[in-house]
Amino acid sequence: MKYKLRTPSIIRLLAIFSILLFSFLLTEGLKSELSEISEHPKNASLSFQKESCEVEQIGHEIIVYCKLKVLFRESSNGPLEEELYLKEGEIEGSATGDFVAQTISPLSNKPNLYHNPFPLPLKLKNLTDQVMTMINLQRPHQSGRLKWAIPTTIQDELGEVVEEVSVIQEFILEESILTLKKGGLKLIEVDLNNVSHPINNLP
Repeated sequence: MKYKLRTPSIIRLLAIFSILLFSFLLTEGLKSELSEISEHPKNASLSFQKESCEVEQIGHEIIVYCKLKVLFRESSNGPLEEELYLKEGEIEGSATGDFVAQTISPLSNKPNLYHNPFPLPLKLKNLTDQVMTMINLQRPHQSGRLKWAIPTTIQDELGEVVEEVSVIQEFILEESILTLKKGGLKLIEVDLNNVSHPINNLP
């Protein structure tokens, strides 16, 4: 027995497919927006501006070092920037893929996932931050991720907390391309197979 699809049936099927496709795209778009907001909230008073990055190879180790300017958005009824201090808390990050091997400590033979911030509050005005990592080319370095949600406190001269934020810092390996990010800002991309030609390194 043969069946024929009438034109109205085809139109209804196309309409249903279009609705499902639109719903899927809308959901994915919302997920992307939420991801961006979680890394760099629109209402956050802290942001970063890249000043410089350096890449150096010593033997089988590649050292990547970036300097960032810390920017603070003052509010009309809040304290002035020159009266404030910033302190990063120590927190253990999470490693996946080749970053597990890259973070193995020679002392404990276990991953060391701490980012070692400066232990004292720093004056916020004209503050410069540093982000650094080292890749051992004798260990796996193809793909993986190292990520911290750094608890960051803004306080006044008396130590009273003015604001608390969580700053995302990430090191990403994709096909031996190393990317450093902080606060949603991409700092540098380095081709570990061709270190003398870093990618996308303009401030």
